[in-house]
Amino acid sequence: MRRREKWQLGLVYLGLIVAVIFFVGPLVYLFITSLKPAVEVFDFSLPSSPSLRNYRAIVNEYPVLVYLCNSSIVSLTTCVLGVGLGALASYAFTRYRFRFSHTMHYSALVLRMLPGMALLIPFYLLFSKYGLVDTKFGLILSNTAFNLPFVMWTLHGFFREIPIELEEAAKIDGCSRLGVLKHIIWPLAIPGIAVTTIFVFINSWNEFDFAVVLASTDVAKTMPVALAGMMPEYGINWDHLSAAGMLYIVPTLILTFIVQRHLVQGLTAGAVKG
Repeated sequence: MRRREKWQLGLVYLGLIVAVIFFVGPLVYLFITSLKPAVEVFDFSLPSSPSLRNYRAIVNEYPVLVYLCNSSIVSLTTCVLGVGLGALASYAFTRYRFRFSHTMHYSALVLRMLPGMALLIPFYLLFSKYGLVDTKFGLILSNTAFNLPFVMWTLHGFFREIPIELEEAAKIDGCSRLGVLKHIIWPLAIPGIAVTTIFVFINSWNEFDFAVVLASTDVAKTMPVALAGMMPEYGINWDHLSAAGMLYIVPTLILTFIVQRHLVQGLTAGAVKG
């Protein structure tokens, strides 16, 4: 290996190390802090006597498990509705041409560009009229509405890359439209659907603005709102907040590991043309 190539390889490894430290370092620091007693929180060192006392404290003092359950129900249901409906709509836009189809398609992009805060008051007034405030169903509807345009535009490229000749061949062999979707379209679009599902889950899991307004009690309060409420008026219990933060991160990591084999393929799909 020539000297120049060694320098280039060394710079690549250096960049990877810096990236790992930048992205993984805060998570490691948060985990270490969650194992420390309160007196050692600001010490830049490993805990002298690591324990799970902070995790037990937040479970006993706050209904954290209820908040996590609410967030999980809202986020997973949003994924099912948002990705399911958005995938069908995106597929229809790539296969059918009808009057105002382009206008409807680009209207979805315009809706995605609107700031959520601009629609917060109309949503609250509408949900108040129909009794959807402080309910998990209301949060699911609001999250689904804001994620649908994202799903439609993300999956549009994946469905467009699937040759229509495959569908025509399946129909000649006697396959119905639903059969084509089940046996041809969905298997080929799994990488894109997996990536989109991750992003929709993260968007819904981290959603704060609508959750803090539409869910004010423990019946529907999600974890981001609960974390904000764990900061007392005088001082912050960083040890308890770190433990709650770790519990908040775990579901996203679990879902990412479940779909990781499709993640890279989905992110790079369409990047190479040949």
